[in-house]
Amino acid sequence: MYSIEDLQRTLGLTRRQVRERLAALAGQGDLLDGQVRIGPRGKKFYSVAVLDMLRDLDELARTHGMSLDQAAGELAAKIRVRRREMKATTGLLPGQPLRASWPATRASWTSN
Repeated sequence: MYSIEDLQRTLGLTRRQVRERLAALAGQGDLLDGQVRIGPRGKKFYSVAVLDMLRDLDELARTHGMSLDQAAGELAAKIRVRRREMKATTGLLPGQPLRASWPATRASWTSN
């Protein structure tokens, strides 16, 4: 998990730049759901997935000349397509533990 300070150092951005990018991602609805933890005294910690999203966001904005909000919209659309594809092929969402399907799978093994 990464604090704002960790994200700053890792990405080479200022605190304000990190916050602007996080706000752009947060503005896309459920994109950050399950990716942020609140630590002691209310400090926020972000998953490695958020770090990857921030990198992708900057890449989109830079290479395509988009605003952060436009790039976040594009990124959100791509992530949602990947989530739907993964759900359709595996029955699981990204990050969902495989053990969530264990009882059903185990039952089918032992029914023979």
